[in-house]
Amino acid sequence: MREIPLEELGKPFRLTLEKAQKAMAEKFFHYARSLFLSLLDHYPNCPAVRLMLRQSALVVRDDAVSSAFAILRTIAVNAFYFVKRSPLKHLNQLERVVTRTPDCMIAHRTFVRIALEKELWGTAALSLEVLATLNSKDTRSQVMLARCYSKLGRVEEAKGIIRTVLDRDPHNDPATEILKQVSVEQTLKNNSWNTQV
Repeated sequence: MREIPLEELGKPFRLTLEKAQKAMAEKFFHYARSLFLSLLDHYPNCPAVRLMLRQSALVVRDDAVSSAFAILRTIAVNAFYFVKRSPLKHLNQLERVVTRTPDCMIAHRTFVRIALEKELWGTAALSLEVLATLNSKDTRSQVMLARCYSKLGRVEEAKGIIRTVLDRDPHNDPATEILKQVSVEQTLKNNSWNTQV
């Protein structure tokens, strides 16, 4: 399943998106969050909706839950959806955890694993950005984020992340490999463009 941009939402859902954005602008954050969650139920492969949901949740902190509860909920969600084998619904349930507890690293890691398995690069990048921010020494998350950026065509950002990782650890083999892949892809893209002119 591929990720879709906001422009590809169906007409009734675009209206819901407009309502949610208006609610955000008018500071009705709870309402906006419920609208974004309903959009995710229909379009779990739209990273822009996830980003807006997370932005609305950052403003609404009155119902934040403890980290221990978030971890327990993540474990329960993981167990339930492991049996059901429904990765997109699993992502939506994990989204509910991370919107209530944005610093729950176990939920973000599970979210990333599922998104990467389904090749939802933009979706995975959302949680990888959080993981990289929460733990700046987590080079594994940074390398995965660079890989996602590369797949999304954000080559310069990917190279910047990899260079930072390699400055700290010059022998990081996964980072070196991603840098090689990004450089080769960029060279091939540039050469194919030149031959078409």
